[in-house]
Amino acid sequence: MRGVTLLLATGLAAACGATSNRSVGTATDREPSTPGTASPSPQEGATPPVAAALPLDPESAPPPASGSDVVALVAGQPVLVSELLSAWVHRESPTVRTYVEELILSRLVLLEAVRLGIELPESALHEALADTQRRMELDVKQTGGFSGVEDYVRRRLGLDPERYLAEVREQTAIDLLASRVVRAWLLGSERAELRVIVIATREEAEAAQAAIEGGEDFAAVAERTGVGARDGSGGRVPPVVRGPTALARLAFATPVGEVGGPMLEGERWLILRVDARPPRLVGSWEEIGPQVEASLAQRDIEDPEYWQWKAHILESHEVDMRPLLELLGGQLAD
Repeated sequence: MRGVTLLLATGLAAACGATSNRSVGTATDREPSTPGTASPSPQEGATPPVAAALPLDPESAPPPASGSDVVALVAGQPVLVSELLSAWVHRESPTVRTYVEELILSRLVLLEAVRLGIELPESALHEALADTQRRMELDVKQTGGFSGVEDYVRRRLGLDPERYLAEVREQTAIDLLASRVVRAWLLGSERAELRVIVIATREEAEAAQAAIEGGEDFAAVAERTGVGARDGSGGRVPPVVRGPTALARLAFATPVGEVGGPMLEGERWLILRVDARPPRLVGSWEEIGPQVEASLAQRDIEDPEYWQWKAHILESHEVDMRPLLELLGGQLAD
């Protein structure tokens, strides 16, 4: 799983090779604020040119603005959060979208964790924090020129080390919660366990289908045929939850133990075998938590699992982006 919100340590690794004029980090860095929390600008429309905004007579200048929507003062005139966001969106719109999405999904993870009553195993948190610390120290050592992580954070990133590391600890906890939220959702959903062969042409798909119908094991055909062949998985993919996608419809239309397809999906042909449709996991966290933990010990969250949860959770909760759109004055398409 890419991660609902990724560890700051990953951002540290990317920042180690950054140039001095880089305005933002990678999409794995975490912003401490949430979209829409800043107060809206009192001004309407575009910000006037700097020359027009500065009074000729310093004594006639209005008192300096203050509050959460001001990021700097220039000759007593405020530079606003809306201006900062506008400049950032103009230069790196995809990055801004990524940050906002990760912040929103972080909030949804926390809401779901509270709803489920999830309790993080203390050992898991300690282990994750220790692993994060080791990776951060290795990244800094490989960069060179710094005595340690705190020295790097202070001198290279220009941030307060104590607060930065506190954010790392918080983000590590959120990542652990995200894994449990996503896996609990999957195990609590109607799902099919599949093997899938992804094939480039219809002719190859028909040949693979003929081999399977001739008695060859599906996993063996998957290992020598199609995209991702010989990866050792035998065509295994993360479980597919019942839903409107073509793959899900075929998975739930095909009996357990049977083969479905070939089916054209985009520019690829798919053949699948349904291995199982396990029962849904139901109950409080006290009841289902041990099974979720055991499942995670066997296999980490995988990208397709996360993507399915993301689509579900964004439909299940109201997410209002209007505060951000208003701050940006319509630059970001909704």
